[in-house]
Amino acid sequence: MRLLGQKIILRQMSVLCQIGIHAHELNKPQRVMVDVTLGLAASVRAENDDIVTTVDYDQVWNGVHRLTQARDYNLQETLCAAIAEMCLALDGVAEVWVRTGKPDIYPDCETIAYEVHAVADA
Repeated sequence: MRLLGQKIILRQMSVLCQIGIHAHELNKPQRVMVDVTLGLAASVRAENDDIVTTVDYDQVWNGVHRLTQARDYNLQETLCAAIAEMCLALDGVAEVWVRTGKPDIYPDCETIAYEVHAVADA
């Protein structure tokens, strides 16, 4: 079999995060929805049904939760960049897509979102 690509996808993680620039956003954490898609390097081959031969998505889930609690963010762009950098530091991750959304901003809008796509430095 020849693999054309591999992804690990974490969808709609719901985290509380101190994020925003408006006065009403600064006094309490907001719900933020986070999607992370990891594009795995061609060298990653899950062998013998063993977790050590692939990327452990627990590291991503835990990392997102750590980052959202570690500091306050003004912008979704900054949070997405921090998550992307954390993911690209993992062995076997060649590229990453990160999307954050703030679902509780406008009553007639499902979410206000930002997405970044980043690749590992060569």
